[in-house]
Amino acid sequence: MRIREFIKKRQSIICVYTFIVTLVLVYIPLVNVLSNQNDYKVSLRRFFPIILAGVAIGILALIIMDVIINRGKGSRIYYILIFSVSICMYVQYNFINPHFPSFNGVEPDWMQYKTYSIVSTIMWITVTSLCIIIGLKYKDIFYKWTGYLSAFLSLVLLLSLTYIAITSKKPNSASTFVKEDQFSIGRDVNIVVFLIDACEYTIMQDYLASEDYEPGTLDDFTFYYHATSGGSQTSTGLPVLLTGSEYDPMQDFDEYSRLCWEDTDLYDDLHSKDFDVRFFDEGISGFPNGIADNYTETEYFVNSYFDMAGEVYKLSGFLAA
Repeated sequence: MRIREFIKKRQSIICVYTFIVTLVLVYIPLVNVLSNQNDYKVSLRRFFPIILAGVAIGILALIIMDVIINRGKGSRIYYILIFSVSICMYVQYNFINPHFPSFNGVEPDWMQYKTYSIVSTIMWITVTSLCIIIGLKYKDIFYKWTGYLSAFLSLVLLLSLTYIAITSKKPNSASTFVKEDQFSIGRDVNIVVFLIDACEYTIMQDYLASEDYEPGTLDDFTFYYHATSGGSQTSTGLPVLLTGSEYDPMQDFDEYSRLCWEDTDLYDDLHSKDFDVRFFDEGISGFPNGIADNYTETEYFVNSYFDMAGEVYKLSGFLAA
């Protein structure tokens, strides 16, 4: 009876806690993973320990805060703030966030998102202010209906997550390049190295003119300043380098990469002249079989769940706030 009475008395705050945990610790990270499975390179099941640990820690933190706050007079303000933050995160993630480009190591031009930032700030201030005013003036009605709304939105999130999980595209098979003979070099063994970088071409000219450059050390080096690159990673740099076709953020990146790889005859020409084509990289998105002689399918593992959890929830926090 005591448990039932406690739940009935605290049902609104329980619903709000369920809403914020579902949104921030389950829905956003899993949707992000499901939408970018090829970028994460590890199977979805390897994220479940992270999600379960995140939910457990989140619930524990909320319980501790609830116990501390309810000993004082700030419980109503605490409830209002928890609900308002939850609603703001929900609106921010689902309705305000722009379509961000691929985070491939290049610093985005944040100024182009200035309008979104202003709209987001106005939304957070407005929603929080309204919640505080209504919550303080109409306590019982606010508690009742925010509990119902939180429970409803939690159910919507779980149903949406289930739908996304069912309809999401199956990720490409994990792949890698065999490292055998990676450092072999000699009279009969030649290595061609492509250095793909996102730096401006003037950086090389500045370096050659600086005091740090030792004359003669780069005499055999050819710098193609007119080459077009798409990022500091090989997987994003090579497709652009091969075709000159830059990536449109609205396009599926794997489809774009596949078209770029199929659009060049370079590797067919090299193979026709009996060249052994090899890539020494961790794996390239959209890379088709039959191009590299050291290409093989594999499975990636998680070396540190702690580090991966930090990155997953760091990105989730960025998208929600």
